[in-house]
Amino acid sequence: MEHLVRVWAVFVTFTRCGAFGFGGGPSMIPLMQQEVVVGRGWLTDAEFVDLLAMGNALPGPITTKLAAVIGWRQAGSLGAAAGLVGMVLPTALIMLAVAATVAAYQDRPRAKGALNAARPAVVALLAWTAWDVGRGVTRTMPPAGLAWFGAILAASFVLLLFDVHPAVVLVLAALVGAVALA
Repeated sequence: MEHLVRVWAVFVTFTRCGAFGFGGGPSMIPLMQQEVVVGRGWLTDAEFVDLLAMGNALPGPITTKLAAVIGWRQAGSLGAAAGLVGMVLPTALIMLAVAATVAAYQDRPRAKGALNAARPAVVALLAWTAWDVGRGVTRTMPPAGLAWFGAILAASFVLLLFDVHPAVVLVLAALVGAVALA
């Protein structure tokens, strides 16, 4: 019975993320982090960042990968399925409703204005997530760890500016860590 309670908790948690995490994958990460790290205590900030890094190195939407792996960690295979269904179902239903509405009103100035105004809010959500997660991860690092963190962060940013694929950036960071931080 306890296992089914955990499966249900995973489903409810990711249904909430799927239903209320506006803006798509990366902009849903703050809500997911709030739910699973702060709200449920299922992961630490460092564990969340590790899963986020692994998920970003793989193809496909980040939120479904996180929902599956966090669900699996909480309740095994049923938890993984509950996390995936919880994450995808509300989003799919809401997207169908929104797509039908946008198709009906897409040429109206207010609809165009609303979509244009949402873009900077999504950028702000991403920036806040990076700041909040980075602050949590670095809070207990020794000075040498902070130096490596800053160097890898800066190098990663530069590589991304030169259109190096994110998976390559993550692999390079992992190699640096395996050699220099082991």
